[in-house]
Amino acid sequence: MSTIAAVAPGAATPTASAGAPAGVLTSTAKAPEKKARSTPSMLRLLLTLGVLAGLAFGAAGFQTGTSQARATADASAEATQLIGIQSVRNDLVRADAIAANAFLVGGLEPADQRADYDTAIADATKQLATLAADDAAGTTDFSQVDADIAVYTGLIEQARANNRQGFPVGAAYLSQASTLLNDSTLPQLQALVLASADRAAGSFTATTVSLVWLVIALVALVALVWVHLWITRRTHRYLNLPLLIAAAAMLVVGVIGVITFSNTASSAIDARQNSYAKTLAISQAYTSATEAKSLESFTLIKRGSGAALETEAQAAIADAQSRLDSSGKRYEIGADLRNELNSWVEKHKEIRDQDDAGNWDAAVQLAISPDAGKANAAFATFSDNAEQDVTAGAAATTNALDGGGALSQLLGWLFLVTGLAAAALAWRGVSLRLKEYR
Repeated sequence: MSTIAAVAPGAATPTASAGAPAGVLTSTAKAPEKKARSTPSMLRLLLTLGVLAGLAFGAAGFQTGTSQARATADASAEATQLIGIQSVRNDLVRADAIAANAFLVGGLEPADQRADYDTAIADATKQLATLAADDAAGTTDFSQVDADIAVYTGLIEQARANNRQGFPVGAAYLSQASTLLNDSTLPQLQALVLASADRAAGSFTATTVSLVWLVIALVALVALVWVHLWITRRTHRYLNLPLLIAAAAMLVVGVIGVITFSNTASSAIDARQNSYAKTLAISQAYTSATEAKSLESFTLIKRGSGAALETEAQAAIADAQSRLDSSGKRYEIGADLRNELNSWVEKHKEIRDQDDAGNWDAAVQLAISPDAGKANAAFATFSDNAEQDVTAGAAATTNALDGGGALSQLLGWLFLVTGLAAAALAWRGVSLRLKEYR
């Protein structure tokens, strides 16, 4: 006897799914209901993602700009300080060379040499004061160098006073002053140069490292584009104006940012390998050459017992010539400067030949002569041109770094404003689609 199941009046009649085993019933309304429920939830998630993408874009771009601007400013300051310290070294060594050469004259030194000495000392002390004032972070202590210069100039004055009266003790004061300079002051300045060079290298590197933040901004841009594409596929509405404007603005600013930040980093690298490196090489060559010029006079002052000083002079000359050789370097030092140095080296050899032959008076006359074609005139030509090259190179380095840093800072603010606007537009664009499900 068959059994018939009763169906209550008004109850939904279950249906069998096609291809399903007999007796298995399914509901055709479950899948659409699940989809309808999941879309608003997904849109809320995308709203959050879109807003966060805009904020991340602005924050990362702002961080890139400010970090790069700060790094280039630090690199510029450290490069300026390094070249400034090197300039102080050059001024002091030049003053010592002038004082020693003037001492050979005997009696009252020539007025032009006295004026050159005073100028060199004044330039050194003025540069020290400027460096100390510009060192807002207090990373460098110039007080001991300043104190040494005061002692040095006092000893030179005593040497001059005794030399004017023909007292042999003047040579002892001159030697004491030069020893203080070479054993205390110059090593201190060299230590400051090395410390500043390390800080400058770190700042130059930071201009490139700061680009890491830019990756976050580009990822944020990709995230916002994905949000727009997802909504387009789900809703089949291909134009969401707020999201489109946000993505377009982020794309334009992002492209400008990649180009500008990369150019700034490249300019910093180029400045480091070209104008900065060239300026430092010429400045150091000038220091070594001036040390050799000073030793030229001291070797004569020793009157036959200065062979060791001449050995030091030759080492200094070799160092200067090596630094002026730009073969294989990214920068190029003109042949004129090398030729001017070599011209003085030839005059120096003539002085040494006379002294080694026992003609001390003739050697002294060659060393102190102000005439054209003599040692002092040849060295003055090299000295003047080296100083001009150092000044021009320092200015080129500063201009390359400062210009890029200012642009990076401005672009960082543009990223921030664009990111905030994009976050607001993303919220608006997703909200429009979300309202359709309410």
